[in-house]
Amino acid sequence: MPLPVSDGLVLQLETDSGLSAAGSTVVSWKDASGSGNDLTAVGDPSVSEATTPSGALAIAFDGVDDRLERLAGLMALPLGNEARTVFFVVRYIDNEGVSSGFAYGDDQGNQTFGLVSSWDSADLELQGYGTNRDFGTTVPAAAQGWIVQSVTLSASQFQHYMNGTLIGSGTNQFATDLQQIVIGAEIGGKGESKLEVAAVMVYDRALSAAEQTSVNS
Repeated sequence: MPLPVSDGLVLQLETDSGLSAAGSTVVSWKDASGSGNDLTAVGDPSVSEATTPSGALAIAFDGVDDRLERLAGLMALPLGNEARTVFFVVRYIDNEGVSSGFAYGDDQGNQTFGLVSSWDSADLELQGYGTNRDFGTTVPAAAQGWIVQSVTLSASQFQHYMNGTLIGSGTNQFATDLQQIVIGAEIGGKGESKLEVAAVMVYDRALSAAEQTSVNS
């Protein structure tokens, strides 16, 4: 669907368009931004009918070998410490002992950028990968139901939000690379989590407060 803010949009995944399935099993998810960052399903993530608060479709990951991924040819996504904004529409259910949600980069220290449920605390977390590079909160992920988890990064300053409310902030010089995108699994292949997902948006700039409110709505 058209978004209220399109300037800088480099990844747009929504279940009301671009979702390919065989029966109820997801096959792929097409990037509607035009950047070509389409994802392919592994395992059998399934289409859940009208489970989101708005009645939209969701993709359900059962925590056993289910994920969506792109392993090469990432295009236009912010790398290094470049400015960005990420929105993730998700219902966390059980982290299954790994940090997963939406992430891109790789499993080297500080080279990932992701919105996840933490493996140890099961709280909402901004993932950079590695000791002192993962930035947790005190907000339990699975207790929230459906949420919009989002983050902005500009000049090494990040702000982490849930439903538009600030839940964490800090400073880090990220070194994000463009090796892979993964949803539903830990980016280093350590396992999968149980969750449902309805949308992911990535912008190559830090959106203003007004723009963030508009996209959240």
